[in-house]
Amino acid sequence: MENLSIKGTDDTPSIELNKEQNIYTISGMSLPEDVKSFYRPVIDWFTKYFNEPN
Repeated sequence: MENLSIKGTDDTPSIELNKEQNIYTISGMSLPEDVKSFYRPVIDWFTKYFNEPN
């Protein structure tokens, strides 16, 4: 399973999802213009993770 890393901006949070190192962080402001497209990779990552959790 690949890691997910999204660099934060003034309007979007930084996101680090790393199954191997047990790192699951979302931090910062969350005001993206298109919420669905911004969070789609996060939802997809957790959907895969729930099928094979640590």
